[in-house]
Amino acid sequence: MASHKIRILHTADLHLGTNFSSFPDREVRDILRGEQSNILLELTRVVKAEKIDLVLIAGDLFDRPDLDQQIVNRVKNNLANLDCKVHICAGNHDPYIEGSFWATEWPDNVHIVPHTEVESYYYEDLGILVDSVSFSDIYSINSLFTAAPQTDVPVDTLKLLMLHGDFGIEDRKSSYNPIPISSVKAQGYDYLALGHIHLAQEGNLGFRDAQYAYPGAPQGRGFDELGQGHFLVGTFTRDSGLGRYNQEWKKHILNTRPFLIHEINISDVENEHEIQQAIEEDLIQWQKTKEFDLKRAILRLVLVGSPDLKFNISLGHLQEYIKSLDYFYVEIEDKTKVPLELDRWSKHSGFGQILVQEYEEQKEKALPEEKERVDRALDLILRAHERTINET
Repeated sequence: MASHKIRILHTADLHLGTNFSSFPDREVRDILRGEQSNILLELTRVVKAEKIDLVLIAGDLFDRPDLDQQIVNRVKNNLANLDCKVHICAGNHDPYIEGSFWATEWPDNVHIVPHTEVESYYYEDLGILVDSVSFSDIYSINSLFTAAPQTDVPVDTLKLLMLHGDFGIEDRKSSYNPIPISSVKAQGYDYLALGHIHLAQEGNLGFRDAQYAYPGAPQGRGFDELGQGHFLVGTFTRDSGLGRYNQEWKKHILNTRPFLIHEINISDVENEHEIQQAIEEDLIQWQKTKEFDLKRAILRLVLVGSPDLKFNISLGHLQEYIKSLDYFYVEIEDKTKVPLELDRWSKHSGFGQILVQEYEEQKEKALPEEKERVDRALDLILRAHERTINET
């Protein structure tokens, strides 16, 4: 029989063992790898503090299937110390293949989902049924889930579905386990625990109070994975009158390093010192809007606006200056633009007229996604021309 309240922690896409190769600085890579491994220590603390009954890890616990055995053993030891059950399915990054670490011995409190077929696993002591299936390869163009086997369980059982893949794909246009909503709706699940999409998102399944969620990656690995990582912690309470579970979810924010992109307008600056001041002041104001320390984050600062062209922006110097203020990691991009003023340039015989004519011809021929590159090309030409004039 189900208890009055059931507490579940849902996570996915930890990608333990990531080498963070996009970072040129070895020290940065080492720090990120070390901090990523500490996510499991945080998991231990949350399980104890929140009195979690079951942890769901919805795929890509590891970054690849050929990891050093020491990493796998460390994970096993961490999970063995959790005072709850742990349910894990393999994802496309760590598929359950022949001879993989999934087929080795795991702690008694950890259940590894098989890859051969959809499994219904019943936790009798908790009153929870978990349907799931593991990846057996890095791709799966066909849905791994169609319907779960019939399992005779009490009517008050909490029914969960855990899958790694692309949810809501009805036309099979995905190489990573397309999961049609129609295949899930008829099964009567209370909650769909998903993995694979690294941007956290959630929604209603369209019947009763059933919900689905991607918890997102606890630690981003690049600037395509923005924001602060977290675990999802849910409380399920049985409503016997309505024959369903009421559920409340909250985010447990992790002390991992978020990837963040931020634009800074430098239109009014006149020299490099003023750019430094503008960036520093902007970061101070930006910090006031954040609950975490931006100096720990991984930042990409994008310079925008139309500054004076009489000087050359040295991105390397700017990055070193910001890092000297104790920011962990900073990249700076220059997306400032020269005011085009085509009418003025078209009145200049020779260079100006030829430039404007060529620009208009290229812009007309360009595809929509190419038009920004044409603008950027003109911008670079005008910058170079302006600096040449100022240097002579």
